Amino acid sequence: MKNTIPWKSTIDINTTRNLFSLNNEILPYEIELYICSCGMQKRIIKGAKQELEKYQCSECGNEVFYDADYYLSNHAWYEIIENMPFYNLLEDNLKIEIKYGEDQKELLFLFNLQIPNSIEPSSEKVGYLDKTIYSFFVKKMAAMVQN
Repeated sequence: MKNTIPWKSTIDINTTRNLFSLNNEILPYEIELYICSCGMQKRIIKGAKQELEKYQCSECGNEVFYDADYYLSNHAWYEIIENMPFYNLLEDNLKIEIKYGEDQKELLFLFNLQIPNSIEPSSEKVGYLDKTIYSFFVKKMAAMVQN
């Protein structure tokens, strides 16, 4: 799935595999990761808690990036989905997962958004977490429950 939502994520360098992690050293650095809607990816190593100037994609000039750390937390999902700043991009970025509970004869539908939460420093690989933004299940007697 091509990620069309432009994300910004701040990752503690100590949670990634690096040369210094073998010595169990705690480093005062973070990696600021930008993933643009055009596909460009930029990583900036900075001091922990250091604020950087606003980033602009060198490929397409985009300056709007959504804070992945904010959307990974639970409190962000209590707002109405239609009010989200990237609502118009959700359709292309939702991953639908269907689970069947054999014992209770029910179907569970999950609408997940893939949000970046980790990186592999030695490659361009980004790890994504599936964050469920909407779910509902249908029971055997055709009852539908929304979450």
